[in-house]
Amino acid sequence: MIRILRWVALVTAFCAYLTAPASAQQAPPDLYTVAGVRVDQSAASATQARTQALAQAQRSAFQRLALRLTATADQPRVVLLQPDDATLDRLVRGVDVEEQPRMSGTRYLGRFAVRFDPAGVKGLLQGAGISVIESRGVPVLIVPQIAQAAALAPGASAPVDPWRAAWEQGGYAREVLPLAVAPSTVAGAAEWATAEAAAAQSGADSAIFALARVVGGSLVADLIETAPGGVRVNRGQVNAVIQGGDAGVPEAFRRLADAVNARLQTEYKSRSGPVAGGARTKLAVSALYRDMAEWGRIKEGLGAAGAVITEIRIEAIAKEGALVSFSHGDTVDALAVALQRFGLSLTPVTPQGPILRSAR
Repeated sequence: MIRILRWVALVTAFCAYLTAPASAQQAPPDLYTVAGVRVDQSAASATQARTQALAQAQRSAFQRLALRLTATADQPRVVLLQPDDATLDRLVRGVDVEEQPRMSGTRYLGRFAVRFDPAGVKGLLQGAGISVIESRGVPVLIVPQIAQAAALAPGASAPVDPWRAAWEQGGYAREVLPLAVAPSTVAGAAEWATAEAAAAQSGADSAIFALARVVGGSLVADLIETAPGGVRVNRGQVNAVIQGGDAGVPEAFRRLADAVNARLQTEYKSRSGPVAGGARTKLAVSALYRDMAEWGRIKEGLGAAGAVITEIRIEAIAKEGALVSFSHGDTVDALAVALQRFGLSLTPVTPQGPILRSAR
């Protein structure tokens, strides 16, 4: 009887841990605020340029927010959804200045954060038959590194890193998958030890080193993800063409950061369950461990992997192993790769069936 009561208590505590909201660990920034919105408008007068710039900021911010809140399959319809100015005025709660605007007689340049009414935006999207995604992922730390000498801004006395500036000013911490930017003191090889302290401060359990370089007429970002336990995953490359104009290369770095963010958000949504529209498969695995400390690490990894697996249940438990079931929306091989980011090692095929261990 005592053994049964201990088993019930352990299962109850584990389930309570899994269902604890992510916001209890770290409150993310407002999902319905779009930061880093840049505008550049010219008109017959400075007043007209300012009015047009603020209207453009609202339109651009709404498009970014709508893409943020929707699954990849719905986004072609989102692009066609263009509310008129009167509707946008009702949806916008406020516009905050992030960078002192630059004005001339006929031109207005600025960077803003636009705050939207959540109920109004959800009502508009759902009224168009578009599902809204509000569940947040665990933050990922971005470590921007540049493989060339930083550009020197006009009149500046110290080098300016346009790649870091693109990330710091892009507002990516407010995405569905929050992307926190590592401080400039984080430098070195693309290894977890390099980013571990900064990741802990931002609530991230993985870090992506984004190494930017010039290749011909384009910028290329090589993405390497690291996590505890020696996890190191190549996340591929992202490109942006270098264009002319007075913004020059800094604008190309901003487009590159936007492209990296879009890639990471799409990949996150594609594996985050029913909101992405994919079918879910139930999998039962044997979780093996040597002691309760290792079992604790497995529980921690399962709890953190809520963006990858759902409906987690302990079916049975013993001294050195437990039978755990959960649902997922990808192939088992892809699931094994995804779980590495949460400190878990999944061996899909063994004589005993799928085996789950702590990778740390």
